[in-house]
Amino acid sequence: MNYEDDEEEHFSRNKFQFLLKAFFILVLLFGFRIVEVLLWGLTFIQFFYTLFTGKNIRYIKDFSISLGKWNYYSIRFCLGDKIEAPFPFSPWPKNDRI
Repeated sequence: MNYEDDEEEHFSRNKFQFLLKAFFILVLLFGFRIVEVLLWGLTFIQFFYTLFTGKNIRYIKDFSISLGKWNYYSIRFCLGDKIEAPFPFSPWPKNDRI
């Protein structure tokens, strides 16, 4: 039995998984920039809508729950937790109440 071949195959597979996770992390970090822009925009919309009508926009409130979950899972994934990669590599989190 040749252990060198097994070792090289194991190293190659681990290297591929490492590079794939690095790609996922780069995509998620780009997603954080998009989330930041969304946060600013939705905050201003919600603020001025509430200022003039006295009510909140329910859809923004519901979306904020799922957006917060996406942030939570993305941070955990980027910092090394062994969890499934979040959106766009899996379905968007549901906006169930926390």
